[in-house]
Amino acid sequence: MLTLWQFEPFFPLIIRGYGFNLNADPYTVEIGYNRLPPGLTQRFQRDIYILHYIASGKGTFLGKPFEKGDGYLVVPNEVDIVTSDEQDPCEYFWIMFHGRRSRDLLQSCNLEPHNGIFHISQAEKCVEIIKNALFTQYNNSVEEANVLQSVLFQLIAIHASNALTDSMNSRTMAKSIAQYIEDNYYKPLRISDVAKSFYITRSYMYTLFKREMGISPKEYLIEQRIEKAKAFLNSREHRMTIKEISYAVGFTDPLYFSNVFREKTGQTPTEYRKLKGTSNLSH
Repeated sequence: MLTLWQFEPFFPLIIRGYGFNLNADPYTVEIGYNRLPPGLTQRFQRDIYILHYIASGKGTFLGKPFEKGDGYLVVPNEVDIVTSDEQDPCEYFWIMFHGRRSRDLLQSCNLEPHNGIFHISQAEKCVEIIKNALFTQYNNSVEEANVLQSVLFQLIAIHASNALTDSMNSRTMAKSIAQYIEDNYYKPLRISDVAKSFYITRSYMYTLFKREMGISPKEYLIEQRIEKAKAFLNSREHRMTIKEISYAVGFTDPLYFSNVFREKTGQTPTEYRKLKGTSNLSH
């Protein structure tokens, strides 16, 4: 049973559900597609599981950013708040399901049984699976019900495979990202550029790096810059001004560099240099 609600030209909402009882656990309730208007915020609290896959655009889920290639999970009885980006509104497909085994099945795929964002390397394949089932014409409700049920298990299989690959590769990737930051700290490096270098989304890189390294990529970059700045300030061989040091470690604004340095060390660069007894130049 395919239902189309057209609220506005840019706001399609397409849902397919069925009335035939398969007596399965878990069981698919419906699949669907939506494209949110720019800047729209939706708030729900539902008694069902929903996997969303971002087909395009950006937004936030519970205040955390997502983009194409990401997804977010909704679990029963937890508040979910999604906001579509003002400039690049999000478009997504979803599958809604229920059953006593749902929680265990999600955990077996390394999906925490709480509302949250996830990254899956085969997100486009997940979108295609739902999309194909959503726009297929069925002969009867029994055929439709079985196809929609198969969609759920195809998605679970992809997540299970993704979880195995992630567990094997995430530590290696986190180390590679850390090494990339260490090698390029002196450049006007943006975290989004780091993510692009590894062909992953910024939100996925944040989750992976934080899990493996205990710190965000941005914090790690700042730590590297501050440590390199300390080395320059301590050096008696390389007599550089504070301004020169700020540029040398990747800061484009010497004042901002001084503020960050003081925040991280409790001293300004000049105070740090004087304390170490290497003061000559300070500007």
